[in-house]
Amino acid sequence: MTKAEKEEQKQMTARLEELAQLADSERRIKRRAKEKRLKKDGGVDSYSAGDYAGMTCDNYMFYYGYEHTLCPAHGYDEACGCDESEWCFVASERDTGDEICRMPSSDLVVDGRDGDIRHALLRGIGRFINEWLVGRMMA
Repeated sequence: MTKAEKEEQKQMTARLEELAQLADSERRIKRRAKEKRLKKDGGVDSYSAGDYAGMTCDNYMFYYGYEHTLCPAHGYDEACGCDESEWCFVASERDTGDEICRMPSSDLVVDGRDGDIRHALLRGIGRFINEWLVGRMMA
């Protein structure tokens, strides 16, 4: 490798490090802006579309929709793809993403009525509070 090639490689490496630092800085700025917005909003962020809904708060993430399924015939196999698969409500720890509980849509039906996506999310959050949070406080 010639001296000029070594110098060019050194400059490229320096530029790549500079770009990596800029990207890291941009991620930190976005994260701080989101944290500031969440703090202003009481630590709660919600979202929804036609086939999913979710909410994050200080310690938990809640989701209902197509990304999480349960199949009565195959258990938690998300890739089974059979006709019996049900969408699920999932509660997770916000910091780690560890799943706390999963409830299929059939467990979220109230009086035999299906609601929309956001109602299923709300029913899942309510059951999570009753069964997981209150239950643990009472134990």
